[in-house]
Amino acid sequence: MLTETDTALKEPVTVVLEARVPVRLDWNGERYYVDAPPEPRGRVVVTPEGRRPDPAQVTGWRIVASSPRGESHVFDVRSCGAARWWLTGLDDLHEQHRVAAAAGRR
Repeated sequence: MLTETDTALKEPVTVVLEARVPVRLDWNGERYYVDAPPEPRGRVVVTPEGRRPDPAQVTGWRIVASSPRGESHVFDVRSCGAARWWLTGLDDLHEQHRVAAAAGRR
């Protein structure tokens, strides 16, 4: 039985951070570059001024990223400590667009 924090997908992934925010993800032998500001997930603590999540306190991210070959995905990643990350969710953006386009032609 899965709990709220469990996931069926869990594999190691490399996440490259700048100013504690993801800018690149290395997965399955491919580099993916962030296309849009990543969305904080997991434990989120706001900055002292209370305006936005403090990246130092975020334990997970939803990252929309593309490879130089044009492959795009939505990656859900969680920190497992010591600068290590788990891939816990993956969506194929090209497949989503193809299905949406096919549905629009009906």
